[in-house]
Parts: sequence; C-alpha cells; structure tokens
Amino acid sequence: MRMTLLDRAGVRVTLLAIMAAGILLSCWNAPIYRFDDEPHVRLALDHSAADWFRLQIDTTYMPVTLFSFWIDASVFGRGSASVPTPGQTAPEPSTFNGNGPAMRLMSGVYHLMAGFVLWQLLRRLGASTGLAAFVALVWCGHPMACESVCWISERKNVLSALFGFSALLAWTMPRRNLWRIPLLCLLFLMALLSKPTALGFLPILVGLEIIFPPSSEPGRRNWGHWFSLVAPALIGMGILFIGVHTSKQEIVTPPGGSTWTALLTDTDIFSRYIRNILLPVNLSFFYGVDPITSVLDLRLWLNVFFLASVLGGTIWAAGREYRGLAILGIIWFLGALGPTSNIVALAHWMQDRYAYVASAGLLLASAAAVMGLARRSNNLAGYLPHAASICVLLIALCACVRSPLFIDSETLIVDAAQREPSSAMARISAAQVLRARYIRHAGIGPEHDPELATLFAQSALAQYEGIESCADLALNLDSFTLKVRKAELMWSLGRLDEAVKTLGPLPPPNMVMLPPAIRNGVQVQHNMRVRTTGYEPEILAVAWLISGEAALQKSVLPNLQPEERIRASELAISAAQSSIKASSLDDSAFVLQGRALIHTGDLYAAKREMADALKLYNEGVTVLAALGKSSPAYNAAQRILANVPPPVEPPKGK
Repeated sequence: MRMTLLDRAGVRVTLLAIMAAGILLSCWNAPIYRFDDEPHVRLALDHSAADWFRLQIDTTYMPVTLFSFWIDASVFGRGSASVPTPGQTAPEPSTFNGNGPAMRLMSGVYHLMAGFVLWQLLRRLGASTGLAAFVALVWCGHPMACESVCWISERKNVLSALFGFSALLAWTMPRRNLWRIPLLCLLFLMALLSKPTALGFLPILVGLEIIFPPSSEPGRRNWGHWFSLVAPALIGMGILFIGVHTSKQEIVTPPGGSTWTALLTDTDIFSRYIRNILLPVNLSFFYGVDPITSVLDLRLWLNVFFLASVLGGTIWAAGREYRGLAILGIIWFLGALGPTSNIVALAHWMQDRYAYVASAGLLLASAAAVMGLARRSNNLAGYLPHAASICVLLIALCACVRSPLFIDSETLIVDAAQREPSSAMARISAAQVLRARYIRHAGIGPEHDPELATLFAQSALAQYEGIESCADLALNLDSFTLKVRKAELMWSLGRLDEAVKTLGPLPPPNMVMLPPAIRNGVQVQHNMRVRTTGYEPEILAVAWLISGEAALQKSVLPNLQPEERIRASELAISAAQSSIKASSLDDSAFVLQGRALIHTGDLYAAKREMADALKLYNEGVTVLAALGKSSPAYNAAQRILANVPPPVEPPKGK
C-alpha cells in the first residue's frame, strides 16, 4: 500500500475500524453489567430529559451521554432483561431491560469517529501522513481504550473525546472564519456535558495557541486572539463547579492526606501511565497506589528522573522539525490528566480511563521523537514504516488479548485482584465475587456443590485477610464491615469461635443504618463522611446473626448452669431479632430465631415452668412455619419442624 492512500477518507475509516474492532472483538455482545452500567443506563431510560440536566448528588453530570443512551434505546430497542453480574447480589433478579450489545457497538462507533477526527487534526497541524496515521491507529486500537469503549457506563469518556477532539479541530480553523469560536464553544460544551473531565482540553487549546496559532494571514501572529479562549474557559469553569457539586459525596482525602502528598504521589501515577501507554502488557481494572508522603522517599526521585528523562528526552529527540509536535504532545498528556489527578481525589486514584484522552498526546510526542531521530539518521529512516506497522500490529494484538476480560465485570474483577493485589478495591470486589460463588454453590439450587462452596469461601476469606496492608483500604471499606465479612466466611467454614473473636464488640442495636446503595435507579456512593454515621443494614444483620449463633451454641455447653444456659439462649433470641430489624432479607435470622425460641422453651420445660415453655415453643414453631417454599431457608426450617410436634395452646389462666 502506498502512503498516499492514507490520505483518502475511506482508507482512514477502514484502518481505524480494523483497530477498533480488536477492542470489541470478544465482548461486544456482553450484557449490561449490574456493576455501574445499569444505574447509568437506567438513569437515561427511566427518567425524563429534564432529569438529565437536573443537578443530582452522587452522580456524574452527563446529559449528553444520557441522551446518547436514549437514542440507542429508541433506534435499537431495549433488548432483553439484563443478567445479574456475579458478585453483585440483590434480593430479587434484575428486570431491567437494556440493549448491551447495541450500546457497546455504538460506543465503538463513537470511538472510531474520535480516531478519525484525531487523524484529521494531526494532519491539519502539519504532521506527515505516516505520523498522523500511526498516532491515530495506535490510539484507536490501544488496549487501555478497552475500559472506555467496552464498559458502557464509560460512554461519557468516549463522547468527551469525540467532541473534545472536534473542538481542537475547530480551533485550528482560519481565524477569519466567523463560525470558528461559536463552533469551538459548542463542541467544548458538548464534551463537558458528556463528562466534566473534558476540562482537560483547555490546556491543550492553550498549547495549540502557543505552538500552532491559527492566523488570518500567513506568518502573522495576533496576540489579541488570546481573548478567544475566554469563552471556553468560562464554560469550563462553570461545568467544573457543577461537576464538583454533583460529585462532592465521592470526593475523598487525597493520597497521603494532603494536596502536597497528592502531588508527590501523582509523580508515581503519571510514571505508571507512561509505562502503560508505551508498553501495555500489564493493564488492570483497578490499580494499587502506595502514597508518597515525603520528599525523602526514594520513589519520588526515581519518578522525577523517569518523567524528566522521558519527557525531556522526547523533546530533544524530536529535533527542530518535530519539536513543536512533541511539546504539544507533552502539554496534551499532562493537561488531559489534570482533572483526574488527585489534587481533588476520588476513591479510585488511578484508572485506564483517566488516560484515554491523554494517551493521544503521549503517543504524538513519542512518535514525533522517533521521527526526529529517524530524520537525523538516514539508515533508520528506511525501516521506519516497517517498524511502525509492526508496532500497530502488536498494539492490536494486545487489545485482542485484553478485550475478552470485558465479557463481564466478574472476569475483570478477578483479573484485577490477581494483577494488583495492593489494590483494596480489587481485593474487595474479588472477595464479593468469590463470596457470591460460595453462596450459589452452598445453596440448594442446581449449582449445589459443597466442595466448590468451601473452596470459594476460603478464597474470599484470603482476599479479605490480605486487604489490610492496602493503602486505599480506608477509602473503600470501614474496619467494622471488614471484620463482619471475615467473620461471616469463618463461620461458613465452621470456625465460629474464630469468627466471634474476629468480630469483636458489636454496635448497639439502634445503630444508624445507611440508605440503600441504589436510590431511585441511581447508584449511590457512600463516602467516608457518610459511612462514619452508620453501617449498611446487611452488615449489621450478619453481625447480629453471627453473635446469635454463637450465643445459641454456648447455651448447650454441658458445664453451664441452667440459668446461664437460659441467658445465653435468650441472648440468641435477642440477636436474631436485632438481625431481622437491621435487614429482614436474610431468612437465616428467622431460622435462628425459631431455633432459639424452641431451645429456650426446652430449657424452661426442664425447670418445670411449662406455661413459659409452651409459649416460647409455639412462637418458635410459628416463626419457622411462616417461611414459604420460595425462601432459601425453607428446607432448613422444615427439617427443624419435622423433629418437633405441632404447637399446643398454653393452659388457660397461666
């Protein structure tokens, strides 16, 4: 193929489509994930257009993205009911309909369009055909883009790139064009309304004005045109205010505890982004980050040396001819990462999607550096097209390897826990997945397999036990919830005494409980300020259930006096009631209550206090008999009832 063919639009689209296909190759037909995807799509399809523009706490402000979901549903239909993602348990199966394959393919189309605009932009900036083709193709097929394209909820990232690249392209129009600034403002606003982090395009606009200023006359620079940036800057500041307001519940303490330590830590994060972009062989859905808190930390200086060497070396290697593109690429990389740096921190300090737009800048700078070196060495110049082709093919291969992990969130999570054991979020999510597998295989359904259930329970417990050394633990899980989860799995493995010891003192029965994690179809993120006011209902229910089971087992110890046995048995009844009060969704608490009531009745009967014994006995049988056949605890209740006679009326007058 001759290089001149690359200037044809049809050839560009074809090549970009081939690269984008590698990203979606193995996961395009996956259902909508219950993890994050469903709340986003539900917000678009189950709410009015007015709700899209209303400021709502705990959700990203993205009306353009929600509108795109609505378009997908209108054109392709809603599809079939979504499949509950393993690890995300719910009291009832989801009945939400969403056309996952259509939405994922449309994200791929928008990604392809963004790649086409990027190619056109680079050509307008004076990049050679080969340089523009290389950067656009690698960016379009880069495995780091999988997180933005394959994960439906990150449609907002793809759209912000499409409109942001288009805004940059509008900025490069001749100044005499009257539509230049209005079009720039409109496209930039669309990018911001897709995702507020599109604010990172502002530094790129500044870089373009400095390095490649459009001019109405060749060779003439008019500094008064700097005022053209005032309008997009004001638009950006307005959306920034909105974004901070709607996401304020998700904002956490920066890594290390201060803005200063966040800056130190970002040297490590930015260095890792560079390595992942240039050598994408160990990507993860979650990353573990160990904050840098002191200038005496050796990691800081190693990172500074690495950043200075790579970025400075890139500018030097680019030479005079390509230096402008290299500098622009570095400004692009750093500026686009600015809104997702941890000065204003969220619980996820590092994610592939944060570098989605920024990666284009680093690829541009790196390619310009290679072109500059090749220009100064005639021996290398002839091999450059072949080396570039091999690089593009390797990137496509890496994307094909990463794409299958996005077939469902469970696969992504387990892979992340294996790759990044220092990430608390990866370990927590993996433990939830493994716990859900334990529940499925321990149940009475077709997947019942005690050996597998035990294996999954042990694996989940290992994830929780290995989490305490993770730096981001406090951002994702409070200490009491961690104790409850560990104790629950220990109990399931028959280690009740160890579970009670791990659990420690319980909060009072009237402890404040957090609201549900899904509110009006919108996923709610409880930050640490909210978590300190209470606990999840399910967590409290499990804690009281374990405590009650331990009390009931204590009541049958042979070395206890009768009164001590009664106190222990009554404590089990009280704990079961506290568990039910916290969350009545788990019928195990009703079984515990029934068992404890019957056992307490037996203890009173042994003391010849028959009226109290019959009353407790009848209450216990009634509780167990109330569990219907649809209850997971129905069989356990029936086994208990099969060994006791039917209830009787207590003697009148007693």
